[in-house]
Amino acid sequence: MNIVRSLFLISALAIVVSCNDDPFDDAGSQERIFIHVINAYANTDAVDISITAFNSEQKIASDLSVGSSWPQSGYASLLTDPNATDTSATNTGGLLIAVDEHVSGASVISPEFLAMRPNTRSTLVLLDSAGLPILVKAFDSFSEISKDDPNVRFMNLNTDTRSVSLITDTPSLRINSLNFLNYSRFFQFPEQEYTFYVEDDFTGEILDSIQNVILEPGKRYNFFLTQKEGSPLAGYAVLNLDENE
Repeated sequence: MNIVRSLFLISALAIVVSCNDDPFDDAGSQERIFIHVINAYANTDAVDISITAFNSEQKIASDLSVGSSWPQSGYASLLTDPNATDTSATNTGGLLIAVDEHVSGASVISPEFLAMRPNTRSTLVLLDSAGLPILVKAFDSFSEISKDDPNVRFMNLNTDTRSVSLITDTPSLRINSLNFLNYSRFFQFPEQEYTFYVEDDFTGEILDSIQNVILEPGKRYNFFLTQKEGSPLAGYAVLNLDENE
């Protein structure tokens, strides 16, 4: 299990709205995309995330701590403005996203434009790269995974690691050798309770572990390694789809 993909650095972003609450009723022509946001940025305790589309700004996540994600499970539906463009006017269709420190309100990421294809799902990650906050985007494709079994993906979001693996107590159940800003595809895992470990591929050291994780049938799990206060920090998020998808 060592198929690796690269995370894409994004230079623009889009508007996120609740699946059940649409503040842009009079926005005209609209397309929707779907995102899940992970805060892997260790240089501030918590962040707020805002979006802007159709000349309207809305805070969509508040007090998002390091290692946590929004929504807690699944994806938020994003309403994109088909007439929005980036500063070069070469990318159209999307929205703006901004990240601020929760306590001080200081800017972490100035408003950036996100262009995305309609009806696609992505995971957005706020992380530290050589001391600077960046946003990266991973496309989430579920077309080739089992809908009846647990599925697991792993991301290396720790700028201080060269290569790490996600392992379990079962030698055959592992995702091998991810460099910084790389992520695996989804792999089918048996339904059971696990302890997951993140191993440094060069030293063999266990950097962090997550105990008592029960993988349930039909769910998608996004495991990741980041850092907090200089120490490696492992976490995971559940990327459920709607029941009718």
